Amino acid sequence: MIALLSVFIGIADVIMTSGFGTALIRKKFVSRVDECSIFYFNVIAGVILTMVLFCALPYVAEFYQLPQLTLIGRVASFDVLVTSLCIVPGSLLVRKLDFLTLCKVSIASIVVSGVLGVVLGWRGFGVWSIVAQQLSGNMVYVALLWILTEWRPVAGFSFQSLRSMFGFGSSFACISLLDVLARKLSSAIIGRRFTTTDVGLYSRATQLEELPVMTIYLAVSRPSLALFASSQDDKADLAYRFRSALTHLALIVFPVMAGLAVVANPLVVVLLTAKWLECVPLLRLLCAVGVFLPLQRLNLNVIVAKGHSTLFLQLEFARTVLAVIFISVAGYFGIKSMILSQIAAMAVTWFINSVSAGRTLSYSFGKQLADVSPYAFASGVMAGGMIWAERIPFGNDINLLIGQTLVGAGLYVGLCWIFRLPAFLQLKGAAKGELERLRLWAAA
Repeated sequence: MIALLSVFIGIADVIMTSGFGTALIRKKFVSRVDECSIFYFNVIAGVILTMVLFCALPYVAEFYQLPQLTLIGRVASFDVLVTSLCIVPGSLLVRKLDFLTLCKVSIASIVVSGVLGVVLGWRGFGVWSIVAQQLSGNMVYVALLWILTEWRPVAGFSFQSLRSMFGFGSSFACISLLDVLARKLSSAIIGRRFTTTDVGLYSRATQLEELPVMTIYLAVSRPSLALFASSQDDKADLAYRFRSALTHLALIVFPVMAGLAVVANPLVVVLLTAKWLECVPLLRLLCAVGVFLPLQRLNLNVIVAKGHSTLFLQLEFARTVLAVIFISVAGYFGIKSMILSQIAAMAVTWFINSVSAGRTLSYSFGKQLADVSPYAFASGVMAGGMIWAERIPFGNDINLLIGQTLVGAGLYVGLCWIFRLPAFLQLKGAAKGELERLRLWAAA
């Protein structure tokens, strides 16, 4: 039920922000009036959209033939209003590259809401435990963001200020809306054509796949946009930053997704118990989908940083149309076919985005592929070693999970070391420098 609601709440979130947060990050010079105008616009839009959802949810419940969605959705819809309060202060932290504060706020909100969700679930609150977890997570995030930042709104609102960012912001909002539709379309189709059990299995597999993917995606998306935007007038520096970000991303995302696909069985048993084993084949297929999302977002951020909002909109529109066609047709042949169609759509989209970004930077798709291929190869060898490790009699699923993870990590690090992969060596050097700094600080 929560998976079904996420489609409509996600759409409302996109409409509410209207891309102004991203426009605020990218704009070279931002005034106090700009910040306050966007803040008041987001809050007003949040109130209106929460009311719209509140009134529309009975019809959503009727469409899916789930009467209980009305009350659950109405409570969950307040998430849109809460989110409206964090767009501006969060975007300003990204603009200042203050990712440490954002990290603290995110971790604290995840811990608090996670504990609350587990306790309520343990006490038998069922679906309400998930609603409470999501809503409390956003509320804690907003509260801490306001406590840890000095920014406060003042009296001042300018339609001219909004208009100056509306062109880029509206384009980005359309893109984000298309992105939500493309990502949530599968759940909507499954919810209509299959049983709620099928939706639950698909949703659970998606959650396990998205946990590492969205963590990497969020860690890369807005920070890379801020970094690229600061070099938007220097083509050579922008190309250097993009290539560095791409290889570091490949260093992380390839082994994580390959490893998750291999350990899917013991991981599900350990975390969710054996009753969820039916989602394992879906999870393994979704891991292939997860590989492409951060890669294509990085290419799109280059296009955004250069101010090519029209090209950006065209690419995302093409991606959504492609996804809708693939998923809608494949949905008649089952959930696995639908996921395979997602893989195909994401691969084609990455190619198109890479070609477009490559023309902007003179960094072609072939060069990108050559740069990330060593990390893909190392991840493939790592996955083979982890599969071989299944032959070792570990005794139980927990030991198997730990054993396979250690084997995979050791193999991957060893291969990166042997082949002297650039991103690995840079990360190793940065870690060494940080450890040395901590040693000197402790000695002082």
